[in-house]
Amino acid sequence: MLALATPSEASLSLAQKRLAPTGNRFYDADWLSSGLAKKFYRARELQRNGKPLYVAFYHIDDQNFLSANAGAFVGDGKADPHFWAKGLEMLALEEKCRGVRFQTARRGLVEKALADGYEIEGVMVVRDFNKKT
Repeated sequence: MLALATPSEASLSLAQKRLAPTGNRFYDADWLSSGLAKKFYRARELQRNGKPLYVAFYHIDDQNFLSANAGAFVGDGKADPHFWAKGLEMLALEEKCRGVRFQTARRGLVEKALADGYEIEGVMVVRDFNKKT
């Protein structure tokens, strides 16, 4: 059975550790903990049979979509993207959102999302003035 819960400190710590290598390529080292402290992001844990699976970091945008900022597998064994997608949908319904949005650079995740009924809304392009090219 899947359920949403407040993430434990252990789950938050593990999620941030697992997300650091990816996020630090693009953001300040403390982007996630800073975003949570400033309430830019919220965090929820997806559990299966009472055991942590994923931690979702998200915000609700001005169009009332749940916008997934990051997510990390914190369970035992192997990650299952089916549970991640189902958890985001459960979370959006809990928050009374009209839907889910996310961005990714992972082609496989885009293909899976399209197969699950998501649509491509646009492409994000960034120019970072602090980055040397």
